[in-house]
Amino acid sequence: MDQAVGVIRNDAALRNALVRLDGLAARDEAIWPSAGVALVGLLIAAAALLRTESPGAHFRRDYPRAAPG
Repeated sequence: MDQAVGVIRNDAALRNALVRLDGLAARDEAIWPSAGVALVGLLIAAAALLRTESPGAHFRRDYPRAAPG
């Protein structure tokens, strides 16, 4: 999460994180209790991928400017 979905992000890293987190979130929580944490990370990464501007605290290398308006 820190490397791919941290403060500085880009499309490729976010897509890679989605693939990895999807596999972790799909695990049986009875066997791997951190599946819920992976699901939260998956949702954060998905939202970050959809946001294609740099709104201040987070920065997209591939979309360096704030969205108009």
